[in-house]
Amino acid sequence: MNTLSEKTLIELLLVQPRTAKVAEKPNAPALSQVPAIPSDWITVKAPGQAFEFKVPPDLKNVPVQGKDSLVRKYESPSMILSYDYGWYSSPLADEKQPEYSSKLVKIDGKTAKVVTYEGVAAVHFPKVKDKNRLTVYVLLKKREAQATALQLFRTIRFK
Repeated sequence: MNTLSEKTLIELLLVQPRTAKVAEKPNAPALSQVPAIPSDWITVKAPGQAFEFKVPPDLKNVPVQGKDSLVRKYESPSMILSYDYGWYSSPLADEKQPEYSSKLVKIDGKTAKVVTYEGVAAVHFPKVKDKNRLTVYVLLKKREAQATALQLFRTIRFK
């Protein structure tokens, strides 16, 4: 069985569907290898309907209180997901972490920085609306949950 590198996994999971044909690089994994979002995932809508995303059904809401922004937290046996939507969301500048990797991608037409490092997968949108930014941070309880987190980031949609 072929093992995908972390960088290749990020590229596969975050590729956006395209209607035009795209020339693929030789030996590059086919776009058909991008896992589909499971049909049992549920839609989470941010209060005020600023954005939404899909999550596995085992992620459960955990009450938290934000000070100056919209924050939420969800937990499952494999991960803890939190998001911060506001002026001061983290830009994910953790370059000194073990296994740190970052990549700029487009998600729902917006530029985003996807970061992974040991035990973490996260995405930061530096400009969502007005001065608001969004950071979604996933603490991985299980290493294999990274692929799920990266899939989840693909589902983020802004209103």
